[in-house]
Amino acid sequence: LRIYGGGILSSFEETQYAIDSNEPLREPLDVVTAMKTDYRYDQIQKRYFVADNLSVLEMIKSSNIVEIAGKLADGEDQVDFVIC
Repeated sequence: LRIYGGGILSSFEETQYAIDSNEPLREPLDVVTAMKTDYRYDQIQKRYFVADNLSVLEMIKSSNIVEIAGKLADGEDQVDFVIC
């Protein structure tokens, strides 16, 4: 496993937990699910999204994240997003 993301990389404790512990859930990366997931940046996460390879991240990068977030915010889920 490799860790990507400034928040998790800045915490040695969380990095070790995310890689070595059997406690957290690890799920395939899905943008919509990830965007709908509540999290606290000041706590170690209980759930991590896993991409099989970098091409998954490249595909997400080329998608219209703002459009996806807008659809989620306007949908039935009523997830609040601030789009800057």
